[in-house]
Amino acid sequence: MTVNHSEILEAEIREGLERFIEVINEIRMETFTRRGFPHMVDPVEGEIARGNVARIHGRGRAYWRIACGLPGHERVHCFVRKCDGAILKSATWKAPATNIVRGYVTDPDNGRGAVNEYGANYAI
Repeated sequence: MTVNHSEILEAEIREGLERFIEVINEIRMETFTRRGFPHMVDPVEGEIARGNVARIHGRGRAYWRIACGLPGHERVHCFVRKCDGAILKSATWKAPATNIVRGYVTDPDNGRGAVNEYGANYAI
C-alpha cells in the first residue's frame, strides 16, 4: 500500500484554506462590532450582512484569490498559494506580491497572525 503524500498535503491545504476564510470573516466581524458599524452586521443572523464576506474569487492555476465585498464591488483581501498554502499580500487584483510570505493556512492559528481586517499584514 502506497501513500500519496501530495494528496494528503493538498487536502490539508484545502482544509486550512476553509478555516482561513472563516478566520478572516471572524476578524472582520470583530472589527465591525468593535468600531460600531451596525449596518455591516445582520441583526437577525449576527453575521456579516449582505454577502459582504470573504470568499474565494476566481481560481487561478497557482493562487486562490480571497476577495471581500459585495458582488461586483469586491476587493482583494489576499492570495493563497496552492502548492504550499502560503498567504501573500496582493500587488494587484490579478497578482500577489511574491516577495515575502506572510504566513501559512496550515499554521496552528490558521493564518490569523498573517492578516487583519483589510488584508495581509505588511512585512516588518
